[in-house]
Amino acid sequence: MPARAVFKKYWDQRKDFHPSGEFIYFEDAFCPWKGNLFHFEEEENCEGKIKFVFFKDNRGMFRASTVPPKPNSFEQRVPLHKDWRGLKEVPLQEKSGIADASFVHASGFIGGAWSLESVLKMALLSIEEFKLT
Repeated sequence: MPARAVFKKYWDQRKDFHPSGEFIYFEDAFCPWKGNLFHFEEEENCEGKIKFVFFKDNRGMFRASTVPPKPNSFEQRVPLHKDWRGLKEVPLQEKSGIADASFVHASGFIGGAWSLESVLKMALLSIEEFKLT
């Protein structure tokens, strides 16, 4: 299935996943999403709306990936929580209070946990922390 069609399916389901509409979850398929995301946001006049994209990696870990503010940017609309960056396993779990959190990249652009509920919680807590800064 072409990437645009796969992306559109999950774009259309984003409010079913979370009422905020700020997340896209690739439940059973993954595709290159950045180009499509910017296209769909522009098309629907909601630029900047999506904050995180979720997917499961080949090991079964759920990932929360941040979204850049524009194509080809290394910045993030909302980075993962600053206090978690660079942490893994037990130190991350203790600091975040999320029992199955696995890692957050040092730059805060991606993180992972062993359940979808946990990566969603990571994203929601990161949004709250970002609003305070």
